[in-house]
Amino acid sequence: MPARLPPGLVLLLLGLLVWLAVALAPVEGADANDVMRQLGFLVRGVTRREEALLRLGLPSAWFDGERILTFRLATHKQKVLVMPREMAPEDPRFLNWEEDWPGFSLVLVFDNDGVLRDYRVVEAR
Repeated sequence: MPARLPPGLVLLLLGLLVWLAVALAPVEGADANDVMRQLGFLVRGVTRREEALLRLGLPSAWFDGERILTFRLATHKQKVLVMPREMAPEDPRFLNWEEDWPGFSLVLVFDNDGVLRDYRVVEAR
């Protein structure tokens, strides 16, 4: 008899898929190109989870046993900044970042061996 996934995990994965499909739109324009250019170290089938974590720092969220990692990003003066998970919206260092700096989410999907399978940069809403 095949093993069944726990209902909570199924709901979590389903919720994540719905969130990715409905709530986020692919990024268009120069800012997205700047982000992708600065994330050039991400190569499908090559980049390992450890390298991504060393370069990007702690993710803002992780799912499915750390197979899916998300990072909050912003661009400012042609640089991509990874926004720390613990950053509170009222932090004075980033008081107006959402108004002044385009915000993005980076979603990384790794296989069971920790190798990057896919990634997307999407506009943060």
